[in-house]
Amino acid sequence: CQLAAWLVIKCCTCLLINEKPCAVSMQTSIEIFQSFISIIFRVVFSLQMVAIPGGAFTMGTDEPEIQQDGEWPARRVHVNNFYMDQYEVSNEEFERFVNSTGYVTEVTAFPPNGYGLYNIVGNAWEWTSDWWAVHHSTDEVHNPKGPSSGTDRVKKGGSYMCHKSHCYRYRCAARSQNTPDSSASNLGFRCAADAF
Repeated sequence: CQLAAWLVIKCCTCLLINEKPCAVSMQTSIEIFQSFISIIFRVVFSLQMVAIPGGAFTMGTDEPEIQQDGEWPARRVHVNNFYMDQYEVSNEEFERFVNSTGYVTEVTAFPPNGYGLYNIVGNAWEWTSDWWAVHHSTDEVHNPKGPSSGTDRVKKGGSYMCHKSHCYRYRCAARSQNTPDSSASNLGFRCAADAF
């Protein structure tokens, strides 16, 4: 379930940012449950979540810019309706930065995409729940889940640090990977939920 994968990533990322070991404790279980309730509340009451209609699209490319990132082949993918946070989730480190410097950039500094989502490309790499793989079938698929296991998770969208000279990732097909316990100033996530 995408929601469960998101909760695991959230648990590990948040604990790592707080420099605590990534172990499931009673406190962690409570936090995961609270996160789950928060998502349900946000979906039910449409608080900062946008409904994304299901449909078909072309995932990947037949002309990969970075071969080792597994951007290819182009393949037809179908997804069901789902919800996604309108904005990326901020983290404690960024809050400390803002508090110490007073510097902020409005999340609406750049226009949203056609669905009303902000900063989909170029602000921060965004975690997905898929395990990393570089070999993909050309077969048409519906709601692909990626491999059932792995060591790295896929991240999409590029970040403010990307540039064509070293990190050509401001493209729809672009992708990269990190271990699930990774944290960085240019790595984040946004919530997504299956449509009811």
